[in-house]
Amino acid sequence: LRTSYTIIGEEPVQVISPPQKLDALLVDLTLCDAQEGEERAKALASEDVAMPFDLARSPICRVLVFKLGEEDHVVHFSLHHIAFDAWSRAVLTREVATLYNAFSRDEPSPLPEMRIQYADFAGWQKKRLEQVMESQLAYWKSQLGGMARLNLPTDRPRPAIQSFGGANREISLPNKLSQDVIAMSRQEGVTVFMTLLSVFSMLLQRHAAQDDVVIGSDIAYRTQVETEDLIGFFVNQMVLRINLGGNLTFRELVKRVRDVTLGAYSHQDLPFEKIVESLNPARDLSHHPLFQVKLVYQNVPESGFELPGITILPFTVAEATSKLDLVMFFWKTSRGISGRLEYSTELFEPSTVDRMLNHFTTLLENAVARPDSRIGNLEMLTPEEAQQQTEERMRILETDRQRLLGIRRVGAKPQ
Repeated sequence: LRTSYTIIGEEPVQVISPPQKLDALLVDLTLCDAQEGEERAKALASEDVAMPFDLARSPICRVLVFKLGEEDHVVHFSLHHIAFDAWSRAVLTREVATLYNAFSRDEPSPLPEMRIQYADFAGWQKKRLEQVMESQLAYWKSQLGGMARLNLPTDRPRPAIQSFGGANREISLPNKLSQDVIAMSRQEGVTVFMTLLSVFSMLLQRHAAQDDVVIGSDIAYRTQVETEDLIGFFVNQMVLRINLGGNLTFRELVKRVRDVTLGAYSHQDLPFEKIVESLNPARDLSHHPLFQVKLVYQNVPESGFELPGITILPFTVAEATSKLDLVMFFWKTSRGISGRLEYSTELFEPSTVDRMLNHFTTLLENAVARPDSRIGNLEMLTPEEAQQQTEERMRILETDRQRLLGIRRVGAKPQ
C-alpha cells in the first residue's frame, strides 16, 4: 500500500516509500438527522470511490471517517485494485482489529514480521510461468478457439465505446433454498460456485438463445500458503466456456461445469492478458475482448473484525460502474447465500435486471428440486409470468377462434 509507480526510460518500475502515517479525513455529519446523515455519508463515499488515484504517489489508498453521532461513525476505505483484492480486504480488517485491540491496551503491535513480500510472489510466478507457458497456452487455445460472443438481448443498442456506467440490484436466496444448494453441491461432489455457475449458464442460454456460453470468473491465485497473509493483487481471471447442448439433465450439466472449472483451475498460472494476446480476438471498444458476463463467488476467509465495546455493521456503498454487461456476485452469510447483479446501465433497464434475477431464482429452485430433469424442461418464469403467459395464449386462441367463426359464416352465406 506504500508502493507507487513511475516510468524510468520506457519501463514501469515500483517505488517503495518508507513507512508513513495515513491521514484519515473526518467528516462531521452530526448536524444532520440519522437518515439524512447516513444518506449523506453514502453519497460522499460514492464520490470518493469514483475519484482516481495518482499511482505516481503513495499511499494508493484513502480513508474517510464520517461522524454521524457521538457513538456512531462510518470508516470508509478506498484502495486501488493494483494493490488490493477481495482476499486482501479480509487481511486488512483482521490486522486493523488486531492492532486496535493491542493499542487500546497500550500494548505494542503483536503482528509478526512478514515472511515474504509481494516481490517474492512475483518471482515465483515468473519462474512457474517459464515452466508451464507452452502447455497452458495450448490448453487455452484449444478450450477457447472459435467461441462466439454472447448475444444477450438488451433494452438499448450497444454504444460504440463502452462508458462503464453501471448500477447494482441485490438478491438474497431464501434460507431453505441456500441450504438445498449447499446440500446438492456436497452430494454431487462440487462446490457451491459450480452449482451456481451451472444455473447462471442456463439463464444465459435461455436469454441469449445460445448453447455455447462463455462466462468470466476470478480465482484468488494464492497457491502458496505464504501468500495468504499478504495484501496485494493476486487474483487472476478465468474464461469458462460451457456447452449446454445435448439435451442434458441438470445433474449432467453440473458435472460438465465441474470438469470445465477444474480444467481452468489446473491451468490458472497463465495470466489473463497472455490468453488474450494468444487468442488475439478482434478488438472492439464496445465490449470486453473475451467475455461480456462474469460470475464471482466471494469465498474469502472471514475477517474476524471484532473490536471491544464496539458494534460493527457493514455499510453498503453503491458503485455507479460496471466493467461488463453483467457481473453476478455471490457470497455466503449466516442467513444463507446473498448476492448482487452489477449491470451496464447503457444496455439494461432495472426492471430487466430484476426479471433476470427472478428467473435465476426460479431456475435454481427447480434445478435443485429436480436435478434429473432435462435443463430445457426446467421452468424459468415466475408463477406470475407463467399466469400472464397463459392468459395471453388464451386471448390469442380466442381471437383466432372468432376469426375462424367469421370465415365460416361468410363461407356459408357468401351473399
